[in-house]
Amino acid sequence: MKRRFRLFLFALLSCMPAFAQEPSRNRIIETSFHYGSIVPHHEFMHEFLEGALLAGELKYGIQSTGKSAWEQWLGYPVYGFGYYFGTIGNRQVLGLPQGVYSFMEFPLLRTGRLKFGNQIALGLSYNLKVYDPETNPLNLAMSTWLNVFFSFNLNLGIRITDHLVFKQGANFAHFSNGAVKIPNTGFYMLDYYSGLQFDIDPTPYRYNRHDLPAFSRSNHFQAVLAGGTKQTEYKGKQYFMSTLSLAFARKISRVNRIGIGADLFYDAGLEQNFPEGLPFHWLLRQGFFAGHELLIWKFSVIVQQGIYGYRKINLHQKYYSRLALRYHLTDHAFMNISLKSHWGKADYIEWGAGYSF
Repeated sequence: MKRRFRLFLFALLSCMPAFAQEPSRNRIIETSFHYGSIVPHHEFMHEFLEGALLAGELKYGIQSTGKSAWEQWLGYPVYGFGYYFGTIGNRQVLGLPQGVYSFMEFPLLRTGRLKFGNQIALGLSYNLKVYDPETNPLNLAMSTWLNVFFSFNLNLGIRITDHLVFKQGANFAHFSNGAVKIPNTGFYMLDYYSGLQFDIDPTPYRYNRHDLPAFSRSNHFQAVLAGGTKQTEYKGKQYFMSTLSLAFARKISRVNRIGIGADLFYDAGLEQNFPEGLPFHWLLRQGFFAGHELLIWKFSVIVQQGIYGYRKINLHQKYYSRLALRYHLTDHAFMNISLKSHWGKADYIEWGAGYSF
């Protein structure tokens, strides 16, 4: 797995010169320092949370200027790649996690020398020390070397010179393997950060404004079929999971859709406490959800909150959540990856495809 990750990292970093060679782009480099802590959402975490979260980030980005219409729709965001490194509370138990990710920063308010915005980042984290009953028994939160990295922040930028911006903000980050291997409670981290953004190209930026056609609201029906695996106990069996999701969505702006829908889940992991086996319909669960979809070029980010209807076994809470990323292959077909969870505890990662009409 480590070898595959190094190849992935090399490919990711190799893409950066391609962006830098395009003279029409407005390139930035940003470095920042984070200070905060892990949120102890399980009692056992108090056993090893002895120090503060001290981390750094290095980012390479492009300030969009409206070359494509979607950049204008989203308020001319910054997008690019980043590298995360540091300690998250106890080096002996948790190691020195690192991560690589892609990000997009959206301006919420831009006036004079001030810019207020938020950022979403998604990637992979690695180098965490994992649970071992003999050598590292305290870390019941993580059992895999490679994990999903997600972060969200609110930030304020103050332009000091034509090339330099001072930034500060509040940041939330999460490491998880999606219950592919147990134990996996994951880490939720909150911190304050400050940093400097260096604009490589001359400012001020020249924002292009497109003559956009009139927007009309539209309705969409979506179907998603996905599957995955999860583990329910340490070194235990991998159980197959699958989801059929049907939704009705209404486009309320050029970049926003809201919707409602229904899920049908097959969860073989429910057999864990029934060695004699269960009837097939006992492994099914059905739920209803409402959600929001943010449209970004060929991608979309979906957040959904659901409630179970039919279920024969109540091993989980009544409510579930889903965070999904989709890549649209055509106007109708898309690829889907999502994390289903119960009040912040990962249930499983859903890999699949869907169709919208």
